[in-house]
Amino acid sequence: MSAVVILAMLPGSAAPAAAPPAGASAPSSARLAAEVPLPAACRPNPGPPPTEYGFVARVTEGSVTGPGPLRIVDVDVSVCGVIRLVNAQPGSGCTGIQAQLVIPAEGVVTNGLNASLAIAGAPVIDNVPTKVNAAPMSSDVACGDSVGGLKMDLSLKVDGSAGVFGLQCRVPLTGRVHATVSGALLSPPYRGQATIKGAVEVGAVSNHDEFCPGRLPRRLNGLVGLPASGYQVDWPAEVSVYQPS
Repeated sequence: MSAVVILAMLPGSAAPAAAPPAGASAPSSARLAAEVPLPAACRPNPGPPPTEYGFVARVTEGSVTGPGPLRIVDVDVSVCGVIRLVNAQPGSGCTGIQAQLVIPAEGVVTNGLNASLAIAGAPVIDNVPTKVNAAPMSSDVACGDSVGGLKMDLSLKVDGSAGVFGLQCRVPLTGRVHATVSGALLSPPYRGQATIKGAVEVGAVSNHDEFCPGRLPRRLNGLVGLPASGYQVDWPAEVSVYQPS
């Protein structure tokens, strides 16, 4: 439920300045020396000219907090994906080419988080065991003013299976977050810092969940107060862009 995916997708904003998708020499920037073990779906196509770049990101000390009983802190998530250079779309603000971000489901890995549940009249339940599942995502990156860093809006769609009261119920988390990336992404050290913030909604538990069947979802939703809006995402991240060798 830590809604990680969305974090590190911003390096794509820098890609349009690198090179056109065809008929141009390969850019010399955006190279990463270190070997990073990545899922196959996160590996960019190495064929010339480079029309794909890879990115890796790490969110640490992230949080999801709001007016309801749910609280998630110490979010530590790794994200990887591909930045593709494609023909610019009308209204994107880009000339000739623009970047498209592709984040596969297997490119989101939760290293750790601390989920807690505070229900009126009951002790706070800390360290709720939570398994995070991310949906595949893609997003066009619009070109524009980069004062203060590269900026983009990202759609977030994640669900987490939280184990409470002997149940393992799936809770969806959706919303849009605004991300700003600053730093030397396309020159040494090829790293940047990102801030990801925005409002998300914690959805209701569905009675179609095989691990939370029958009347249990309705009772749990009533007890916890789901669905609930007004939750805020705050995720600092470090981002790296690399060019396939």
